[in-house]
Amino acid sequence: MRITQGWSGETRSGVWTKLLVEVDELDLYRILAERNLGDTIASQIPINQVFRVLSAEAERLLLSQLVANHGYNVEAGRVRIAALNATKNSWLDGLEAERG
Repeated sequence: MRITQGWSGETRSGVWTKLLVEVDELDLYRILAERNLGDTIASQIPINQVFRVLSAEAERLLLSQLVANHGYNVEAGRVRIAALNATKNSWLDGLEAERG
């Protein structure tokens, strides 16, 4: 599975910027590795959960770039990034609990 999220906007008068972030299953393995959850667990995760986690990761990376480099509202970006991180951590907590 590969997910692409993007943004396009005028960052200065007459200057348009387009950002694309792409994540795939390799990123899922990296997310699982953050908690030392093995690669084998990835094949047991329902596809809809994989989609939600990868979509959230793509949004988090995109927002990080918008806040850092393109004048996106810093506070709004931080709030949304924190929410995305909390969702990811909650999901990982659930996987850890299921694993025992």
